[in-house]
Amino acid sequence: MKSMMWEMVKMKALMFETAALASEAKAKTYRVCQ
Repeated sequence: MKSMMWEMVKMKALMFETAALASEAKAKTYRVCQ
């Protein structure tokens, strides 16, 4: 049970990290296009 919880936490962290990187890249390209 505990290992399953840990897997979920890891997945959420990975998704959050990916989203943060994507938004950061978007902000950079937006600034360049301005």
